[in-house]
Amino acid sequence: MPRRYLPSLLFRQTLILSLIAGACAVRAPSVGAALLVLLVFVPERGRGGDAVRRGLKLLAAFLVGAVAVVLALPEVPDKPSWAAVPRQALLVEGLVDSASGLPGGRVRLLLRGLKQADIPADVAPERRERMRKAMAAPRFAHAESGKKSYAGGLFRDDRAVLPGLVSLTLDSRQMEHCGRPLPGQKVTALLRLFPSGGSRNAGENGFGRYWAAREVWHNARLV
Repeated sequence: MPRRYLPSLLFRQTLILSLIAGACAVRAPSVGAALLVLLVFVPERGRGGDAVRRGLKLLAAFLVGAVAVVLALPEVPDKPSWAAVPRQALLVEGLVDSASGLPGGRVRLLLRGLKQADIPADVAPERRERMRKAMAAPRFAHAESGKKSYAGGLFRDDRAVLPGLVSLTLDSRQMEHCGRPLPGQKVTALLRLFPSGGSRNAGENGFGRYWAAREVWHNARLV
């Protein structure tokens, strides 16, 4: 496209747009780079200056935007190894941090302070045996066995608390047995943990970053 057909901008406007391009590049590098290239060809309103110097300033603004976003991203905490096997059934206890309604009568719980728990003494023998069998099922070797991988490190401590929050969705059928949990309640559940980090599939939708911004490092499913 000829430059005369492109709208002219003040140089400070192109700098701001270059910052935005750098921020976009952290999530979508091709989109951020394309925007930066487009800005290079946008004519500058007023007197023309040194094209090389102008291009370097735009590149510097682009890098500043990218670095600012990277530094603002939350750091993934290390987690205990007991929570590092995505398909292992685990009996855990924790507190309900929040409960929000979802379509279809479902409820999304955010659980805090999850740690391994022992089977309560008042559980019926048959149910106790089923729980033991579920927890004794064959384990995968490590967290990389699932479709999603955990970006943080691991440490060995069977009694350590899982850092951050865990998202657990309950449907109406499940709540018929346990009721609707409320914030502040203590819950004990047999569930499987999955890292909420990005999927390995190409073109993943970025839910990992969405959850990370809310300190949610794992999703859970009831067994």
